[in-house]
Amino acid sequence: MKRIEGITYTDAKNIPWAALNANAHAAGFASSNFTGVDLAAWNPGTTSRIDGVNYSGASNIPWTALNANTHVRGFYSSNFAGVDLANWNPRTESRIDSINYTNAVNLPWAALNENTHISGFQSSNFTGVNLAGWDPRATTPIFGIYYTNATGIPWDALNVNARGFASVNFTGVNLSEWNPGATTAIAGVNYTNTSGIPWAELNANTYATGFIISDFTGVNLADWSPGATVAVAGINFSKATNIPWSALNANTHANGFEYTNFTGLDLEAWSPGSTSRISNINYTNATNLPWGALNANTQASGFASSNFTGVNLTCWNPTATSRIDGVNYTNATEIPWAAINSNTAAQGFQESNFTGVDLTGFNPSGKSMGRAIMPKGANNKTDFQEAIGLVPAKGTTWVDFSFPWGR
Repeated sequence: MKRIEGITYTDAKNIPWAALNANAHAAGFASSNFTGVDLAAWNPGTTSRIDGVNYSGASNIPWTALNANTHVRGFYSSNFAGVDLANWNPRTESRIDSINYTNAVNLPWAALNENTHISGFQSSNFTGVNLAGWDPRATTPIFGIYYTNATGIPWDALNVNARGFASVNFTGVNLSEWNPGATTAIAGVNYTNTSGIPWAELNANTYATGFIISDFTGVNLADWSPGATVAVAGINFSKATNIPWSALNANTHANGFEYTNFTGLDLEAWSPGSTSRISNINYTNATNLPWGALNANTQASGFASSNFTGVNLTCWNPTATSRIDGVNYTNATEIPWAAINSNTAAQGFQESNFTGVDLTGFNPSGKSMGRAIMPKGANNKTDFQEAIGLVPAKGTTWVDFSFPWGR
């Protein structure tokens, strides 16, 4: 029996429905893409996998067959974008999480509200949907949901939900009626272009994951006051204003500022502690980086995987033992080659990105260069020499040439 899952049928004609309907492979129709297809002749079996199917723009969807489906994966990750769901009636125990309802209409709220599957509505996408009829139970998972431009959000039900708001996307939503509990998960929330953010409640939040990987793009943070022990790593501060630097500088959480996005910001007021984690930070086009504090940092992960795209590195002076592997130097200027060449960290320069950089002063003698992105066309010792005008020193270690440089 041939596998037929994951096939894209977009706008296809003369689909061999008889053969497909008779297919009994365990993978069924999982992740099939029926965009723009007339599904009048499709008749998936009761136990066939239909999770992950894309119905966008499809016509004559066989709701009777779908409603009768009993496979354990149910409608997980289905794409109903723009679909009229008036005839959809999923069983109470059907899996309905991670579904894309973007601009869908006539959602069967009665059936959805009665759903008892353990995964609940987690990671559903309600972009542009009227949620007036939605009434999730207090114990139903609602984390990871997209509410972008949704209307009729049932705040009363959401505010008493015990499963938290981790990784929820509130882009463009008025949050004046949102009242997350003090012990409710709020990490990873996207606040881009939101209004009415309930700062008092957020500041009082004590959940362990704090504000980790929250997205404050373009948000006025004047009223944000995270406690000294609250997790603030991985936050996206791009275009944010009135960032509370005093509170951030006093932060002592073990995760420090790793994975933070400071793209385009003036960092003059930032002063991370000498033991704060500062790896994996995105400094793209940032200005006034606090080089004194950064150079004095002694955290084991050092500057690993930092993104210095477009940054002037004149004052950067990493210690000889600081990790500098995975750094992105794309279009950076005034790179401190002396300090870099003398670096002795075991990870060397592996996975560094030197796109657009003049490497005249670079001497990676004896260092690991695995997966480093170098000037286009360099893929062996000779090409390396020709590309940067540097004669490899005797004993130079050349690592991992299975990945051509200049990808």
